[in-house]
Amino acid sequence: MDHPKAAEYLQQFEQVLPPYNAANCAREARWMLDATPELRDRLLPLALLLARKAVEKEPENADFLRTLGEALYHTEDRGRAEAALLRAFDLSPAATDPHDPKAGEVIQLLIRLYESWDKPEKAEQWRARSSGKPALLPSPAR
Repeated sequence: MDHPKAAEYLQQFEQVLPPYNAANCAREARWMLDATPELRDRLLPLALLLARKAVEKEPENADFLRTLGEALYHTEDRGRAEAALLRAFDLSPAATDPHDPKAGEVIQLLIRLYESWDKPEKAEQWRARSSGKPALLPSPAR
């Protein structure tokens, strides 16, 4: 992954990737994202490619979208990460049960995303949603 042509090689690999199993792609991407930060950062381009492939095959799979959203978060592609994570939340049992463990994972990712994006009001709204308390209203502008 440190090779100067790594991005080019990954693009070529993506073009010739044979028929693949979305669950296997997502599982491998998940493994890479759960690795130590040093290894994760090194493998991030491949994790992103595999997560995208999983979502390409199964665009309504909340787990695959969560994995893609996390990979995008680590690449600091905040807009796409937000879209993937919000879609994952909408498709998961989270929409009706905020105490679902998978919902909690998506909510925590959204909180981290909004904090890194300097959007504390949105982070607070998701924090409140996870606790079941009403969201605090933002302070009026001064």
